[in-house]
Amino acid sequence: DTGTPRSRSRARRSEDAKYEGPISVSPGDIAGLRDAYSGSTLDAALPLVQCAHCLAFYHSDSVTALVRENSGRCASCGSTSFRAVAISRD
Repeated sequence: DTGTPRSRSRARRSEDAKYEGPISVSPGDIAGLRDAYSGSTLDAALPLVQCAHCLAFYHSDSVTALVRENSGRCASCGSTSFRAVAISRD
């Protein structure tokens, strides 16, 4: 039997921006960290997103810009897997 070669475009489609389950961090965990796209200090009062591959943090507005300007790829590592960040108040 000979198999049909898989299309490279199919493999590429699986890399489209994905959003994995949220993670929980404390305000102290992000104190002093900066948005990997804009360079601004992370604000725990704003919606945050983290790259699931390199763990870079972003404000959600920065991820919107990455989708528009960088094909939804992380500015640090090029991954397209992101997850929401929940700030724990413990």
